Amino acid sequence: LAAEAFISPENRLLCSYDRQQTFFPDPAAIYCNPHWQMDYEALGRLLGLALWQNCTLDLPIHPHVCALIFGFDDPHPDPDDKVAFLEEMDPELYKTKVKWLLENPVEDLGVELSWGAPLLSTEEMLKSKASSSMSRARSRSSSDASTASHVEAQNEPSSSSTMRSPSPQQVPQPVERLPAVVNNSDRLFGIHRSYPGQHMREVSSCEVALEGADRELVVTDENKNLYVRTLARWYALDGIRDQAEAMKAGLRKVVPEAIMEELRGLLQPTDIAQLLSGLGGIDVDDWERNTAYSHGLNRNTDLVDWFWRTVHSWADRDEDRPLLARLLQFVTGSARVPVGGFAELIGFNGGRQPFTLSKGMHLTARSLPMAHACICTLDLPPYEDFETCQSKMRQMLELGSAPFDEGAGRGGESDDDDSGREG
Repeated sequence: LAAEAFISPENRLLCSYDRQQTFFPDPAAIYCNPHWQMDYEALGRLLGLALWQNCTLDLPIHPHVCALIFGFDDPHPDPDDKVAFLEEMDPELYKTKVKWLLENPVEDLGVELSWGAPLLSTEEMLKSKASSSMSRARSRSSSDASTASHVEAQNEPSSSSTMRSPSPQQVPQPVERLPAVVNNSDRLFGIHRSYPGQHMREVSSCEVALEGADRELVVTDENKNLYVRTLARWYALDGIRDQAEAMKAGLRKVVPEAIMEELRGLLQPTDIAQLLSGLGGIDVDDWERNTAYSHGLNRNTDLVDWFWRTVHSWADRDEDRPLLARLLQFVTGSARVPVGGFAELIGFNGGRQPFTLSKGMHLTARSLPMAHACICTLDLPPYEDFETCQSKMRQMLELGSAPFDEGAGRGGESDDDDSGREG
């Protein structure tokens, strides 16, 4: 839930340039979020606790950001390295703006190009998240269509939405929008502490005046190389420096500097990013090899065989592959595999806890499987055939990701049809 709050476009804290595969601090935060400094410190504490407790977050922070907040040297010190990094970071921006600009006369644009960097609008971020969410929803079965509708509804923009829930008595205030061009004088202190907090400023069509813009520079063929380098430096460093510093301050309140120094000596930023967010892919064979069994189940039990046949079938179908991450999250609390694979799964007590399949002695053949996330265990009811097991597992995940409904899953039958998740 905390990770989702930081990712939420309405809060303007994290943004993604690669369809939410990795996240960067949002450059717009210091202009539109009145609480940005405290929010980023809270994110730093969350990352520190995850690292300290050896927990995996479903919040993949880009390795470049990890380098900044963990005190590594500038990973791209050369200006040309920063331009190359911009191509890696945002291929679309590089292709449509940087590459085109370097290969064509500026006058071919037909308009005057200002010395600035565009900020992602709130609408663009909402659409990006909705597109990513709907892409995942389309890969689910048709019976999960209600979940997709729920995603769309939750992504409707709200002018008063922040990480702090508004008071019912709060009088609606007019939306304040950022001007077309912002500079240092438009920055917010980011330490507003009153509840429920000030309203966010809305970002529509806006750009940040880059270094040197005070001289009313425009991009020409003579200075476009300098502009590209300035733009790349802003994306890689200047536009996210203060946000990263706030994250670092929160991180250091949890992780002592001596540990930070030791980490820098042993690991690279990419390694730290993987420790925090785990591995994106799921190796089903590794999952199966590192699974334990209890209460009479073993690898040769029919029920276990049906479980793994179902999981392998999902892995073999592109449209079903997202179900693997949903299953993992349902049983363990995290959709990502820790570094080192399934042998390194961690329970809620901080110790290693293998993924475990257990016979649900308290369940009936009409029940849905029950998860105990604190001990990474899934109780399997005594199903009588493969088809029932496969159907019930899918239904379990559909209900596990839908809004809570006391009647869901009962189908007019007995209470034994309830699915559950403990821990």
